Amino acid sequence: MEPGPDLDRLVAEKVLGLVPCDGWEPVNLGSAGGPALMKTCQHTPDSCHSTKDHYQVSGLPRFSTELAPAWRVWEYLRHSDRWCCLVIDSDYGYVYRIKLTPASNQGDTAYKHEPAVVVDGIEEFPLAVCAAALKAAGVRVED
Repeated sequence: MEPGPDLDRLVAEKVLGLVPCDGWEPVNLGSAGGPALMKTCQHTPDSCHSTKDHYQVSGLPRFSTELAPAWRVWEYLRHSDRWCCLVIDSDYGYVYRIKLTPASNQGDTAYKHEPAVVVDGIEEFPLAVCAAALKAAGVRVED
């Protein structure tokens, strides 16, 4: 699994449920911020992502390579009510292990409090979060 725009697109669409959208227009904010993309579509806020790139501005957050967008994915998982326990471990070699344990349904006598999603051995935190999120969403990605 390689970090980059293809993986970011998978996370946006399969995990966060964002819709690909052509309703974004390139703008240049000059000294106030430089090149950017402005949303001009009718989708509700935070429900779509741009299919366009403008200069060095990606239409997608860089979920697989940058900490802040990866943390957005983590918070989405944490607040989804699908998981009761979300654990991030790191060893001395700075390899990440992420475990997600499903929340139980009340009265479920077969429930075992064990992780259902485990991702292990990924050196970059954003990539580890993306791998766990995609696995949690049932998306198979080649290693």
